[in-house]
Amino acid sequence: MKLMVIIRVKYSNDYSLNRLIVVSEIEFKNVSKSIELGFCSFCGACLSVCPFNNLTYSPDTPSTPKVGSSTHCDKCKLTLCMQTCPQLRIPEQLYELNEKIKPIAIYVARSKDKSILERAQDGGAVTSILVACLRSKIIDSAIVVKRNDEWKPLPILTSSEDEIIEASGTKYVYAPSLMKLKEALTKKEVNSIAVVGVPCQIRALEKMKEMKLRHVNKVKLRIGLFCTHNFTWECIQKIFNELGLSPSDVVRMDIKAKLIFTTRNGKSYEYPLDKASQNLRPACKQCPEFISMYADINVGSIGSPKGWSTVIVTTTQGENALNEAINQGLLEVKPIEEKKLKLLMKFIKRKAEEAKKYRTEYVNKYGKLLTGPYIKK
Repeated sequence: MKLMVIIRVKYSNDYSLNRLIVVSEIEFKNVSKSIELGFCSFCGACLSVCPFNNLTYSPDTPSTPKVGSSTHCDKCKLTLCMQTCPQLRIPEQLYELNEKIKPIAIYVARSKDKSILERAQDGGAVTSILVACLRSKIIDSAIVVKRNDEWKPLPILTSSEDEIIEASGTKYVYAPSLMKLKEALTKKEVNSIAVVGVPCQIRALEKMKEMKLRHVNKVKLRIGLFCTHNFTWECIQKIFNELGLSPSDVVRMDIKAKLIFTTRNGKSYEYPLDKASQNLRPACKQCPEFISMYADINVGSIGSPKGWSTVIVTTTQGENALNEAINQGLLEVKPIEEKKLKLLMKFIKRKAEEAKKYRTEYVNKYGKLLTGPYIKK
């Protein structure tokens, strides 16, 4: 028989949590098994919510969390790492995503700021929106991802326009951005955050919100990035080696039916996408969201002309943020072309349909690991 109980957890940073939970016997202590099997998209949620700081980001394991002593996990009764993981207990309705999309508006957009366009992946829409929201005080900080010369992702929590612009451009590498939510909890000067992330990261934010975790109380804007899948840092390094490239020489990476790397001298190098995708994690294969159902705005390149971004506005908060960028003269927008909209919807539908097949296969194979529940006695 299942029991309803109240459990209080005290965090090392003096923040605490009250939750009503269902107690059930379960064999998993933490996310280590899902990491081992490839069901980790390294979103950073588990790093943020672990009450014992037993999950960490280490340079030795740049594509997965590092799990510490099992002693801490034996003591933990909440298994928050598993409950907030976006790749576990994925809502079934997301696999019918194409039938549920009812955006406020869809545009193609381009920054009018030269410094943003110089670093932007496409039209610089995300960066322009963040800068505009900072200036209008809709947000006071943003969680974005920079990278170093080795192409390693570096999640940052910043209130600097310069750092936000520096972080422009897609990395296509797993980045534990959500680990920065724990840092935000400790900073009194941080009260309103924008989080930029791929759909699985935005899905993790939604899980935290449903669980009433304090980690998301300061999140005021969620910007989702179009995503088919990401690669591990190790995979990208292997590709660089095969192409004879130094990571420090690569300034841009694109996916256009193939991987395209642009170097500082302006040369481009191509790599077959099918070959690069041979080692995709089950996490990416089973993920149904090309765009996020939980984001305020979704941004990507599919559906827009070269040098522009496609912007899908899904909430009033997202609409207000976009309007700020337009009104401040940072962004120009125009309606998406009908044929381009059909192409976008095709990508959204195909991602969900392909993921559903993998999800069924994985659930049949791994059962409770993917479907829960994860609360221990």
